[in-house]
Amino acid sequence: MTPGLRIQLLGEFCLTYNGVLVTAVSSPRLRTLLAYLILHRGAPQPRQRLAFLLWPDSTEEQARTNLRNLVHLLRQALPHSDCCLRSEGQVLLWEPHVPYVLDAAEFEAAIKAGALQTAVELYRGDLLPECYGDWVVPERERLHQLYIAALERLAQQMEEARNYAAALGFAQRLAKEDPLCEAHCRRLIRLQMLAGDRAAALRTYHACAMALRRELGVEPALATQQLYAQVLHGIAAAAPPPGLSGAAAPLVGRRQEWAQLLGIWQAAASGRPQLALIAGDVGIGKTRLAEELLAWVGRQGFPTASAVCYAAEGSLPYSPMVAWLRSRPPPALPDPWRREIARMRPDASSGPRGPDAPWERHRLFEALAHAVFAWGRLPGAGRARDLSAEPSAAEPLPILLVLDDLQWCDRDTLEWLHFLLRFDAHGRLLVVGTVRTGDLAAGQPLAPLLDSLRRYGMATEIELAPLSSDEILALASQVAGRPLAPALAEPLYRGSEGNPLFIVEMMRAGMGRSGPWDPKHGETALQARQPLPPKIQQVLAARLAQLSPAALTLAELAAVSGRACRYDVLARAFDGDEANLVQALDELWRRRILRETDNDSYDFTHEKLREVCYEGMSAARRRLAQRRLDEATASLGAGA
Repeated sequence: MTPGLRIQLLGEFCLTYNGVLVTAVSSPRLRTLLAYLILHRGAPQPRQRLAFLLWPDSTEEQARTNLRNLVHLLRQALPHSDCCLRSEGQVLLWEPHVPYVLDAAEFEAAIKAGALQTAVELYRGDLLPECYGDWVVPERERLHQLYIAALERLAQQMEEARNYAAALGFAQRLAKEDPLCEAHCRRLIRLQMLAGDRAAALRTYHACAMALRRELGVEPALATQQLYAQVLHGIAAAAPPPGLSGAAAPLVGRRQEWAQLLGIWQAAASGRPQLALIAGDVGIGKTRLAEELLAWVGRQGFPTASAVCYAAEGSLPYSPMVAWLRSRPPPALPDPWRREIARMRPDASSGPRGPDAPWERHRLFEALAHAVFAWGRLPGAGRARDLSAEPSAAEPLPILLVLDDLQWCDRDTLEWLHFLLRFDAHGRLLVVGTVRTGDLAAGQPLAPLLDSLRRYGMATEIELAPLSSDEILALASQVAGRPLAPALAEPLYRGSEGNPLFIVEMMRAGMGRSGPWDPKHGETALQARQPLPPKIQQVLAARLAQLSPAALTLAELAAVSGRACRYDVLARAFDGDEANLVQALDELWRRRILRETDNDSYDFTHEKLREVCYEGMSAARRRLAQRRLDEATASLGAGA
């Protein structure tokens, strides 16, 4: 048998046996015969066909004589050839069950198994580049296309995982494989922009344009020219948007949500305006995910703008739009729209002035929409096409707007957002809003906007769940600045319950001190009852402060109970009728303060909420709540 036989057909031909190079298989025809038989392993090959493939210009008799000589040489050169090569009358057969290693077979197996990185490393070059037979061309092209598809998928996967360095490496290999492919060129330019290398992006375009002119006598496509215009004119593209640092810590987890957000961006960029709503609890990472998209889009040269809504500014009209105009003044607009926009100028002495009549309101809405879509027009757009000077933009650029804490947005801005998203059915616009799940009530102005956009298929909600224990450990390691013991994953998760803000604040409050981390010590520290970091206390106290008096009283009863509390016990202990009790429970459930558990009981969604609620009570209120709970339990019997 031949356990040590290894055959390399991709790139340079190489045959080894037990690690020793077999040099006897040296002639091109000998290699071609071996390659043909092994690529068609298990299928009997007529000698007549083989003779014609190898000597198409010879007579049949001469070709068959040549084949007999070649087979004899192959048997002499190939170790254990009697096990590999079988001759049966007028056919030759390479035994498929002989133990050998073939790089082309390994490559295809890795592709089928999804091991794409292994596959691209196995692909050392085209199949038998020294062979010019017609039979090898289709197989060579098939394997090459599998390689290209693997590189494309890897580049996409690495980009979605925000591993831009790895994605850039795969994109460079793609561009090298086919310098005339503009899709590969555009991918490489985009990734170079994401990596902050604007000069490399410009060089890539110039190399692509020169190759197209030299080899095909054509100019780059308009999509490629537009991308070049983004790079050339910058739009502050090489750096992240204001407030974000290119050296920011990588986003932990959220791979599925990130992929979903990228899909929504791609839909919007193709001409389908979209609203993406990132929902979740306080500190769950809504703003961080939106910032990641803001940086990703901005570094590619697309226009972006962000604003934050504040509870105190809920009645102040158009405050987000004022922030957008301050960060990105609108380009030149026709006079009618420019005059309307003057109402919103942040430096106007009288401040933003809303419209007085419905028709004025419509004109203001339209002017603001024109201002936003004007951000997508590159300098020089609309000029005569002169490729020797400046590239022109065939289409406007897609635009990203981000609104943080959308639940506090004023009604006027929400109505204008509804107008904006429907202003141009093919507008390349994505609006991303973050919203606290518990603060999104049916009666808020945001609800009608969402209902309407859902009917038109223009709204997508992404709800963020807690991070896993492994992700929490990775985040804690980032904050600590060093790897933490794997044994800490579970205690860290229990201490934070998967909330990124909580783990960050816990680490900053002392869990991440320098020095060795002992798993037993770390778990003991996490389990110890110690004061919450001030930021966590403030965040959770602010959530509780938004509750109605009845809901707060019910939350205090649940906090004093110290565990999941049955509905009948709460009903007896609550100072009010059942209708008020149900309304208070519903409010606590909607605001994600309490959750329903087994056996018709209710408990806090997070142990830290219980702790803050309990600590916020006076001693007198605690005694009163405890007495009511004891009386309710006693009245229901020992089984309660």
